[in-house]
Amino acid sequence: MPLVVDQEQLRNWLIEEIRPICDADPNALAKYVVALVRKDKPEAQLKAFCVEQLEVFLQAKSASFVDHLFDVINRDAYKTKPPAPAAAPAAAPAPVAAPPAASSSPQQLLHELHRSKQKQSPCPRNSRRLSAKSSYLQFVKHRQQ
Repeated sequence: MPLVVDQEQLRNWLIEEIRPICDADPNALAKYVVALVRKDKPEAQLKAFCVEQLEVFLQAKSASFVDHLFDVINRDAYKTKPPAPAAAPAAAPAPVAAPPAASSSPQQLLHELHRSKQKQSPCPRNSRRLSAKSSYLQFVKHRQQ
C-alpha cells in the first residue's frame, strides 16, 4: 500500500528542502519525489528505490535526503500548522489565487526537470540518468492504467 501523504503540503515542504541542495527546478523535482514516495512498495525497498532515482539530481546527498524525507513523512513533520484563529477579522480577506493548473503530465515534469538540470550544470548523459528516466516513465505508464 502506498504511503498516505498530503501531497500538496509535502510538495511545498520538498520545494524548500530541495532549493538549497540541488540545481534542478525545485517545483518539478518536488512533484517527482511525491510521485516516487507514493509507489506501492515496502518502506525499505521504497527508500532504496528513491535513493537510486534521486542520485541523478542529488548525487552524494541522495541517501541522507531520503532518510530525512522518510523521517519527516513518518512524523507528519512536513504538514504546516493551520494559522491561529483571529479574534475579529479586521478587513475582508484578500481573494485567494487559484492553485496552478495540473496541466503538466508526469512525462513533461520529468522532461522539464532534466532540462532545468542541464541548463544549470551540464553533464554527460550516463546510463544511470537514462535508467532513472526510464524507470520514472514506466512508473507513470503503470500508474495511468
